[in-house]
Amino acid sequence: MVGNVLNITAIAIELLQKLLREKDSLHMTVTHVKLASEVDSQNLINTIENSTKDLDLLWAVSRPGIPITYLHVLYAFYQTLKAFALNKNISNKFNIEFLLRLTCEDQIAEALKIAGLSKKTKSFCLYSISSNSMALKTLFSRLTSLFKELTVNLPSCCYGNNLLMELKIGSEELASTNYQSSTLSPELKSILTRMSLLNIRK
Repeated sequence: MVGNVLNITAIAIELLQKLLREKDSLHMTVTHVKLASEVDSQNLINTIENSTKDLDLLWAVSRPGIPITYLHVLYAFYQTLKAFALNKNISNKFNIEFLLRLTCEDQIAEALKIAGLSKKTKSFCLYSISSNSMALKTLFSRLTSLFKELTVNLPSCCYGNNLLMELKIGSEELASTNYQSSTLSPELKSILTRMSLLNIRK
């Protein structure tokens, strides 16, 4: 059950250990969700919170186009889990802490400005991670029953280059990290470097 910081920390420690040692036992999803009509974003977040209180999973939402790749999301989950496990989290809410890591920001207001949902939304990206695949299925089943006309799209609908522009990552910086021995793209390397720096600031 996820509710208070102690519960989040306990789940974060468990998931972090699995991510480092038994990653095949983890279930992580990136899902683009489209609703039939606009809803109040805060009500949407409250609905997801209420739908996950008895589930052993952690989640977050953002506007589409913020993460650049699946690996970006994976590293954001890793850094967020690590922050809670080591008591280095900036926010007591997992979904907010995830946005801080995803956007490489140490100010909640800035992270929400970049990745947070508008006051009303019809389309959003849902990120979830759990060691229990049934927990994820239960969450989507509940959301489908609450939002009758809900469309689930491919994860690719969540990816984009909006964050590169927000962080002002230009061609000169990308060129400096573009070397053949690395399997990561220059864009991802720049973002992951900035994400890691959050640990120093805290």
